[in-house]
Amino acid sequence: MIHGTWLIRLPIVEDELLSSWLARNSFAHGMSAPRFCGLINPGREIWARDLDASISSRSLEMLSLKSEVPLRRLEHSTFRRFSRISKSFLRPISVYHRTRRGHGLQYCPACLGETAAFTRRWRWSFSTDCLRHGCQLYDRCPECLSPAVAHRGLARNIARCNQCGFPLSQANEVPSTQPPTQTQQDLETAMSKIELSSDHCPAAQEYVHAVHILITVLIGSGAIYRAAKILEEAGEIPRPIISFDLAGNRTRRNTFSLVDRLLCGPPCEIASVWTQLGLTQRSFRKTARPGFLSRAIMLLPPGIARKRPRPPLRIYGARMKKLRSSTPFDYVRQRSLVLTCPKPVGPPPNLSRQSSAC
Repeated sequence: MIHGTWLIRLPIVEDELLSSWLARNSFAHGMSAPRFCGLINPGREIWARDLDASISSRSLEMLSLKSEVPLRRLEHSTFRRFSRISKSFLRPISVYHRTRRGHGLQYCPACLGETAAFTRRWRWSFSTDCLRHGCQLYDRCPECLSPAVAHRGLARNIARCNQCGFPLSQANEVPSTQPPTQTQQDLETAMSKIELSSDHCPAAQEYVHAVHILITVLIGSGAIYRAAKILEEAGEIPRPIISFDLAGNRTRRNTFSLVDRLLCGPPCEIASVWTQLGLTQRSFRKTARPGFLSRAIMLLPPGIARKRPRPPLRIYGARMKKLRSSTPFDYVRQRSLVLTCPKPVGPPPNLSRQSSAC
């Protein structure tokens, strides 16, 4: 097993994740995924990280050698060819040792029953529905609400929940309430261009970056809730949204419906709608401004800058640098704060009377 090729070589399903394919081959050899990979590549723990997003080149070469699958084919089953900007829509799985705590891996029950494999498309946060079966994607077990973990499936089956053993392919199919929004379709097209082009297609990267910045600002400033009230066609946005990438299916779909309305039209019309939501140029001060959004941002009101009542205290001078590693540092720092801070005006309060009154 260590020096030769695999005895059983299951082919990679179209658009299948590397972790899903590796787990299926591990179970086919009658072993758990960590033990199987430990025999292939001793001394390297590949399951203690997001295997599909951060596998090393050496591990990929070893897998290609043992499975006799072309290296380029294995690389296309990961997210290595995507840039850092395009990975901003990749749902995190919250790795904890060899298990997963985040609901970042989605699945379609019908597709899982047909192919018994998890696909790359299900890891994107803009994927909310299965285009083939017209149903919504799940991101957890419907019985125990545990996240889907392919390599820890019970009974050596990746289509079973790793906690309660429920067959995920038998989950009820929930029909899609609406077709994918234009923004979701554009993001999927942009990701295909980024992966296939040698220079990662700068125009597609700029669009992906702009949509991610807009969603981040909408959620961070709270404007997304005001937008849901003004643009009633987009649907309800529940409170609060802690992380968009880990938000529920309906929340993400309604958010993209809002983005559709907020990005349609020329820059002047976009800026007028953003102004109604209370967005200003200062709302985007902590983010980059790609060309796709910069024209509309420049038409927004400048916003009001927060003014400090007094300049901050600066007590870390040359004397404090000399005392940084010595014993009296804390004493000198406290003394400097007492001498620098403004003294209170008026007589000190009579604490004895207050205590007696109580």
